[in-house]
Amino acid sequence: MSEDDAERVKKLEMLLQRSGIYSRIMGEKLAKRSGQPRAKKARLDGEQAAICTATLKPYQKEGLVWLTSLYENGLNGILADEMGLGKTLQTISFIAHLRENGVTGPFLVVAPLSTTHNWCTEFAKFAPSIPVLLYHGTKDKRTALRRQLTAKRLGDGISVLVTSYEIVLADKRFLGKHEWKYLVVDEGHRLKNLDCKLLRELKAFSSSNRLIITGTPLHNNLSELWALLNFILPDIFDDLAAFERWFNLEGANDVGVNASFSSWSSETARRVVGQLHDILRPFLLRRVKSEVEHSLPPKKEYLLYAPMSSTQAAMYNHAAQGRLREYLVEVLSDKKQVNSIPLQNDVMQLRKISCHPYLIHWPDAPPIDQLEKVSGKMRMLGRLLDGLFERGHRVLVFSQFTTMLDIIELWATQVRQLEPYRIDGRTPQEERVEQMSSFNAQCDDKRRGLFLLNTRAGGLGINLVGADTVVFFDSDWNPQMDLQAQDRVHRLGQTKPVLVFRLVSADTIEQHILLRAQAKRQLESVVMEKGKFRRPIDYVGVYDDDVTPAGPELEAKSLCVGSESVISDADLARLLDRSEEAYARESGWHVGGAGRTLFEVTVTANDGDASSALVPICQDDD
Repeated sequence: MSEDDAERVKKLEMLLQRSGIYSRIMGEKLAKRSGQPRAKKARLDGEQAAICTATLKPYQKEGLVWLTSLYENGLNGILADEMGLGKTLQTISFIAHLRENGVTGPFLVVAPLSTTHNWCTEFAKFAPSIPVLLYHGTKDKRTALRRQLTAKRLGDGISVLVTSYEIVLADKRFLGKHEWKYLVVDEGHRLKNLDCKLLRELKAFSSSNRLIITGTPLHNNLSELWALLNFILPDIFDDLAAFERWFNLEGANDVGVNASFSSWSSETARRVVGQLHDILRPFLLRRVKSEVEHSLPPKKEYLLYAPMSSTQAAMYNHAAQGRLREYLVEVLSDKKQVNSIPLQNDVMQLRKISCHPYLIHWPDAPPIDQLEKVSGKMRMLGRLLDGLFERGHRVLVFSQFTTMLDIIELWATQVRQLEPYRIDGRTPQEERVEQMSSFNAQCDDKRRGLFLLNTRAGGLGINLVGADTVVFFDSDWNPQMDLQAQDRVHRLGQTKPVLVFRLVSADTIEQHILLRAQAKRQLESVVMEKGKFRRPIDYVGVYDDDVTPAGPELEAKSLCVGSESVISDADLARLLDRSEEAYARESGWHVGGAGRTLFEVTVTANDGDASSALVPICQDDD
């Protein structure tokens, strides 16, 4: 063994030892608090504060006990429960517990703008005696608030200050001069980028304790996870290069994760993943809905491959060959318009064409009836909405592209006579709240059953349990963004079975995006292995059980359709079936030929020669 290897092993053993000590201390503290002898599988009852009026579920009580134990041991942590399990409520109950025991604050909650209002509402609902101030607004309004905070000392008059990421950066001098008892960062995966300005500013804030709240602690690679660990425990996680060397995961970033893990022996994989679990265990608590929240209705996802229209196919093929500009010059009557169309990013152009050709060029006066005909996905969406509204369901439609939402909204209002709701990055916070309240109210009007959302803007701080169906018109490179979006519906408060439909243009760049997303989910499922972070009191060494190669957690089923019809009535009825038998169906099903499975799709063009076209073609859009 070389000197470098020996030093590396020594450091790893020291870190594992420190982690083990922390974990044992926490386990003993938790066992003592519960009045039970320490047992490997013990479940502890949380001591809920009287000023917290909520009825906590058992796993939320566990979360309260875990947070309290962290505080008592002078540790910081990451509350990483899956989205929809009440991380906000657990945090509020913890702050109420501290306040009831004489720790009055001040507490700083930093959150996305879209969630700040919800934080204040939840405090008022579940801990109304705790004084909370929303520090936000115009420059003049914030100046007035600062005077108020000077007059009423933080911690006595105002216990909790809620603000947004943007205001932290704008008013860092004011916020940074206070001694915060607790610094809580909601949707803390925002801090995953080591070059993030928000991360640098928050690290400079003086705080006795820090807590990151996130349903997605791992997005793309382990360096992002290290950034979160460095924020909560900078004295332990102080060297990213060493962290990567310890786990031999330099090659496990991005799409390289498959090759990296598959090249390991099972013994090496057990050791490395087990060591990583041991290090994360004391500081990270993660539960998933399938394990702890059995009252939630079932959720099922279908992957629908939509054939392109002939317009899309021609445009896509030219773009794939690097000839999109030449093609547009040929087909557009006004040649000068082509010069004003930005076409620099080839991948982006392919993504846009896969959605709708009008994302490349919007005609001056597009025929309204063509909005649906020139896009295979629009035709699929139309068929889905017909069947869903006929059955009384309410639907969210997500897209990455604001212009795509414009197209869908125009089509919905002008062609389908619907009155859709809409939230994107330009929607003011007050209007968001009004739209959510209106949509979630019981309404039998089918015209008001559609909600359009931008995936990034509509994936946080939004509760839309009034819907029971989610449609992804296009997918994000980062699978966590889509998971956050669908959990706007599948969360606490949902009473109906949920269906998720993901639309994909067959044989296009979109299938590559799904493969990339699958690789990122595999990395997450190895590092955040299911069940490994449920029990905060257990300390176990390297695991003896096999590390099973992780597949996509989502139970996506593929429906491959031919070019003659987007989807038949019989197939649509089966897709929309919400019976217990449908949700229990494990094996995928298909239309149009045997053996078509997720990510392995073959669709033959109309002329019978699959090699003659990159995509299936619908001929009736001309």
